[in-house]
Amino acid sequence: MSGSPASGIPVKVSAKLFSGSASKNEDFEQNTDGSSQVIVSIGVPLTISEVQLSVSAGSPHPAVGGLTVKAPLSRSSGFLSIEWQNPRPLKVGETLNLNLQAVGISGSFSHFYYMILSRGKIVSVH
Repeated sequence: MSGSPASGIPVKVSAKLFSGSASKNEDFEQNTDGSSQVIVSIGVPLTISEVQLSVSAGSPHPAVGGLTVKAPLSRSSGFLSIEWQNPRPLKVGETLNLNLQAVGISGSFSHFYYMILSRGKIVSVH
């Protein structure tokens, strides 16, 4: 491993969105950019209760990973929307600005707690 950027690597992302017994698939394919990254935006409607993500990168023997995200049980249909206004690769030391918005909940939140991860390790919790 030279540590140099791996641009032009084929990446496939498959998202399966579940709402009750119905499901919808969204598939994306693109190559990594000059900084070895791919950014995929997946719109998740309010009715979705589970999202299964599968990612493969490289060929002819791709690396494969997966993640399942389930909506927590809630007494209301409210949720916290986290939006990244300028989705682009960040450089070390740059600030990530996110918009947080309570959706479907009257009033507002007084506290937000968050965790920062880097390469699968917890860096900070606030």
